[in-house]
Amino acid sequence: MKKILCAVLVVIMVLSLAACGNKLKGTYKTEETWGSYVSCTFDGNEVTVKTYVAGVKLLELEGTYEINKDADEITITYGDEQESDDIISGTQSFEKGDGYIKIGTTKLYPQK
Repeated sequence: MKKILCAVLVVIMVLSLAACGNKLKGTYKTEETWGSYVSCTFDGNEVTVKTYVAGVKLLELEGTYEINKDADEITITYGDEQESDDIISGTQSFEKGDGYIKIGTTKLYPQK
């Protein structure tokens, strides 16, 4: 009985670690060109996306995100009242590399 209980606990721990593996934490931003860039701040399953043009914040959207189990797609959803036509949204390809993430064709780098 103890062995079965131990095995069940190990499986639960492994699954919980795997579920946490598809979450991001912190702020990532694109390379800056003439003060223009996009930043994404991830916390739990929430995301805040900001667009800056010439150093001025042009747009800020708050929503949720989900990375699929294969970690190759990300879905970002904003509230109904927020417009998101020209910013990272919907389901796009996702890549997490050494020192960057890539959402669709947008490469973002972690900020300190």
